[in-house]
Amino acid sequence: MTPTVYPPMVEKWRALHMRRSQTIVAVGTASTKLVGPNPHRRGLILSVAGAAASDHVNVTKFVKSADTSTLGIKLTYTCPAGARADITSFSQQTIIGTGMATLIDQVIGGTSLQVGSLISSQTISGHFFLAAGDSVDLRVGQTVAGSTADLMINGSQFGAGGSVTLSVNSPAVLDSGIQLIAGGPPLILWHDVIGDALTEDLFAIADFGTVNVGVWDLFG
Repeated sequence: MTPTVYPPMVEKWRALHMRRSQTIVAVGTASTKLVGPNPHRRGLILSVAGAAASDHVNVTKFVKSADTSTLGIKLTYTCPAGARADITSFSQQTIIGTGMATLIDQVIGGTSLQVGSLISSQTISGHFFLAAGDSVDLRVGQTVAGSTADLMINGSQFGAGGSVTLSVNSPAVLDSGIQLIAGGPPLILWHDVIGDALTEDLFAIADFGTVNVGVWDLFG
């Protein structure tokens, strides 16, 4: 059987002639139920709020002439509440001395993991993703007497919106189902296209932080 595909104006007419409820559901990094079962459901319209352009800022953390003759953390960036970040480079430029080793630590959910090191003058690039409350540190792990170095952390910070993964009738697992992108076009689902799956529980999970999912539940 070939699914019926309605043009946009017909979809609008159909939506206007059904009863509907509209809600906004906050979806985090644990599976969240968007709607419960409803045998009378005839359609769903789902959208994910996108971050504003003003929510995207460059991150630069810098300390000049950090003391690399003593052990310990010399520079830190912590992702603030309601945001996510992509740290793209760490650098060390020696001012006095050579051979000092500065370690790169990434702290995720309170667990610290060493992800690299900078020896003397060096830059390391990559993608180190952080959710709200996570951090990265530059920590001197091997000292040189009397030494100093300029240290820098660079990257980008975004609003929390990323992508949302949907699942029917079972808890959502990230990247294992239909995906909605924050700020992207809405997803429109009709019962006569996808069948009784639309009448069951619908779950969602976000890749970062918490995002708002708009839900129009259409039933008749």
